[in-house]
Amino acid sequence: VESGGWEEIWITCKLDAAICFCLLLLFELARRKTSVYLCRLKHALPDRKPKDVPKRHPFAWVVSSSSLSDDQLRHCIGLDAYCAIRFLMMCRGLFGWTSIVSITLILAYKHGASHLEGFYGLTLGNCEHVLEDRWRLWLAVVFTYAFTAAAIYLATREARHYLRLRREYLRRGDGAGESPQPRCSVLVERVPPRLRSDAALHQYFAALFGHRDVHSAVSFVDCAHLEKLLDARDAAADAYAWRSEEGGYGYAT
Repeated sequence: VESGGWEEIWITCKLDAAICFCLLLLFELARRKTSVYLCRLKHALPDRKPKDVPKRHPFAWVVSSSSLSDDQLRHCIGLDAYCAIRFLMMCRGLFGWTSIVSITLILAYKHGASHLEGFYGLTLGNCEHVLEDRWRLWLAVVFTYAFTAAAIYLATREARHYLRLRREYLRRGDGAGESPQPRCSVLVERVPPRLRSDAALHQYFAALFGHRDVHSAVSFVDCAHLEKLLDARDAAADAYAWRSEEGGYGYAT
């Protein structure tokens, strides 16, 4: 197949279509055996269960998922999965509009001064004359910068949107009725030796903030130094055992 020709592009499109069809078929076959909503239908709280579960006929999930708003979607699937779907939607919008705008570039390249025929007549290779095709070359440069700026803007917008939702989740939770105590827990390091116990630490924070504002205190002692001593002891015991065997005294000596 000629490199860069229409035949090669047509073969690539057919291969991509075949891969897309196979993936959709595998998804439909797996969806008919096990529902992706199975765990939420059994264990989720009433307000977290999906209200409109897709039917069993092919591609029924497309209509059900498209009818959900952003808040409903985030409420049902969680923040991480919601942000993953938002990223896919961002890529769809970015490259979809890019494909539409690129048609104007193809039309501009088609009337280049090189007058190439076939596939190369629709590429930048048809604009080799700098003086006559100057504006066509600048059009490609402007399109490149515009695409880069749009990608940076969309990525920044999605990052700020995720940051806002993450802060809201850390402040208020996801509204599933869980206890707020885990979200209000803090990690305190470099605790003085006199406070390295659950009772002493709880009493100290209760004196600062009040007994009603302190739920519990759990102390964890850093045992890194003790682990090094245990490793040194094991190494010395192994060395002693090897020397005992070399001396003929036996391992248990």
